[in-house]
Amino acid sequence: MKKLRDYPWKISYSSNTHNTITDFYIPALECTVQYDRKSGFFNSAILSKVACGLGAMLHNEGRMRLIMGCQFSPEDLNAIQQGYALRDALLTRLDADLKPPENLVQLKHFEILSWLIQNQYLDITQRAIASTPLPQLLAISSQF
Repeated sequence: MKKLRDYPWKISYSSNTHNTITDFYIPALECTVQYDRKSGFFNSAILSKVACGLGAMLHNEGRMRLIMGCQFSPEDLNAIQQGYALRDALLTRLDADLKPPENLVQLKHFEILSWLIQNQYLDITQRAIASTPLPQLLAISSQF
């Protein structure tokens, strides 16, 4: 596994001068086993863009925890809820032998989101912001 401290990081990354996905996020995910983030924005399309880094993180038995202060799109909310429902169903199957897909790049971003949650590589919690929160998501994860 690559180590974060061994990578030739820049002092800062700006979307004006860098491709932050290929220059920062993918290499960082390739070197990590735990990714925690608090953000006001989330779109599952990012998972497809960083699939190479996610694949390496999963190979390193890594996990992600996201605390979002945003409203999710109906499609993202559905994928999140489906992932937690599948996780609950699979936890009851003792014979489940789950392995990461061979190539995350081939999955659609909603499938990646659901799969990561289902297989306990990702937990998402929403925290209320000034606008009305989605009540059905607030109780999804109590693992933080």
